[in-house]
Amino acid sequence: MPSGSIEVVASGGAIVGSPWWQRTLANALARPVRVVDEPEASARGAALFALGITKEPSTRHVVDPKPEAVKAARAARAVYEDLARKLGDEWTGAQVTATKQPEEGSR
Repeated sequence: MPSGSIEVVASGGAIVGSPWWQRTLANALARPVRVVDEPEASARGAALFALGITKEPSTRHVVDPKPEAVKAARAARAVYEDLARKLGDEWTGAQVTATKQPEEGSR
């Protein structure tokens, strides 16, 4: 991995047990995802860091993003951002109106 690059490490039952989630994560982030055996890597890592002990969890495998899926995810994100920008205040106003309860005397 190039210097200064962010490494994505995924752990836990949902990720380890689902190749679909692994691939989706790699494609959405457009970077390899290292799937590790440690079921609680975040909690374990924080505890080990606090104790001054650092040991990497063992890697099960690395999932590389598929370029065509990365391209499709970026295109979908662009469409989403464009729609969100166009809806802007109208969408925010509709959400607020939909969540307001009618006043007692207006029923």
